[in-house]
Amino acid sequence: MPQMHLSTLPAKTIRNSSVEACAELCVREVEFECMSFDLDNTVGSCRLQNHTHEELFVTLQVSTFTDHYRSKYCNLV
Repeated sequence: MPQMHLSTLPAKTIRNSSVEACAELCVREVEFECMSFDLDNTVGSCRLQNHTHEELFVTLQVSTFTDHYRSKYCNLV
């Protein structure tokens, strides 16, 4: 979702990432179930999330330079 980010803290953050690399990291994550990710387009910060915006008490927040994606973005498994 363009210009949105999840309201929770990320489970893991990776620097200097593209959206494709971030999606692959999310799908291949083994330490926790990566359910979504945020990508800061200004610095390439990939924030892996173990939550989605569909959960109770988790929301999407407006963010000028960050886009939010579900782990279903990329079929890499």
